[in-house]
Amino acid sequence: MSLIQCDNCGCVENTACTMMTAKWTPNDYDWTGIEDRKGMKLCCICLPTKYSDGTEVERAGKWHGRFDRVFLEKGKWKTNNVGNLENIETGDTNYSKYILAKKSK
Repeated sequence: MSLIQCDNCGCVENTACTMMTAKWTPNDYDWTGIEDRKGMKLCCICLPTKYSDGTEVERAGKWHGRFDRVFLEKGKWKTNNVGNLENIETGDTNYSKYILAKKSK
């Protein structure tokens, strides 16, 4: 399970639960109103909700519910070479010690 920190909201997200293609193929999406997110790693909630042709993005705009949504201090985490979140300053991979807020499934 490879994890990312959403660049927009700071939550922990599993790459299998979001559409990381929004970062790599940004022209496929409609960024109207959220232009500042273009090029970011995004969780399923922060993704654009429409493709550039106007069709709905199936898994965007709502939490998937596969695990609790938790938040970490933005900009303090990176995905390491084995897919875990790692604190940039300390190298710690136990992100649960740093959770700021938690929302239920």
